[in-house]
Amino acid sequence: MAPTGLSLLPALTSGKFSDLTIRCGEYAWKVHKVVLCTHCKFFDNACSNGFLEAETSTITLNHDRPIAVTGMLEWFYSGDYTYTYPGDENDVATANENLYKLSNVQVYILAEKYAIDKLKELAWDYIQEAHSDLTIDSEEDTVKFMETVSMAYEDLPDTDHLRPFIVEIAVDRVKTLFRYAQFEEFLRDGSEFAVDMLRLSVQSGQVEHRSTISSGDRRPRA
Repeated sequence: MAPTGLSLLPALTSGKFSDLTIRCGEYAWKVHKVVLCTHCKFFDNACSNGFLEAETSTITLNHDRPIAVTGMLEWFYSGDYTYTYPGDENDVATANENLYKLSNVQVYILAEKYAIDKLKELAWDYIQEAHSDLTIDSEEDTVKFMETVSMAYEDLPDTDHLRPFIVEIAVDRVKTLFRYAQFEEFLRDGSEFAVDMLRLSVQSGQVEHRSTISSGDRRPRA
C-alpha cells in the first residue's frame, strides 16, 4: 500500500522548478531530474549520458502508454498513484472503475520494463486487490480485458506471475466473456493465452472429457 509521510506530488502538479520534460502521446509532464534519477536507472542514464533532446531537455517515451506513465510519475513523487492526467479534474477511476483496475496491469508492465521493483510490487498488490470485485459485464469491459491480456502476453516474460493470474481471471469469468463474439474471435487467433486458458480449465475441472460413443458401440461405422 501507499507509504505515509512527505509527498512531493505538488511539485509534479505545478511543475515549479522543473528541469526536465517527459512526453508520451499527447501528454507532457514538467518533472525534476533529481526525483526521477533517484528512483529509476533508465532516467539516470538518460540524463547523465546525453540521451535528452538537447535544446528542450525532453525525454519522449514513444512506446509506452500515457496512463501507465502517469502512474509511474505519481509514484516517483508520492509513493502511490491515481492516474490523474495533466489538466484533468477527475481521477480516471471516477469515470470508469474497471478501467482503473485494469490499468494497474499497464503500470505493472511499465515497472517491469524500467526495472522499478517497488512500483511493480505496488501495482501487483493493487491487481490482486481488484481481482475479487472486477466485473466484466459489458462489451466495453470485455474489450478492455482482451487488451490487458494482449499486453501481458506481449510485454512480459513467460515466467512472470501476472500471466497465470490473468488466465485465472478469465477462467473464473469464462461464461460472461463468451457472451461477446469478440472474445471468441480473440481465442480463435490461436494465441498462447487460449492454450493456457484451456489448460487451467481442464486442471480446475471446468472442462471434462466425455466420449460421444457408448461403451457398447466402439466399432467404426462402414
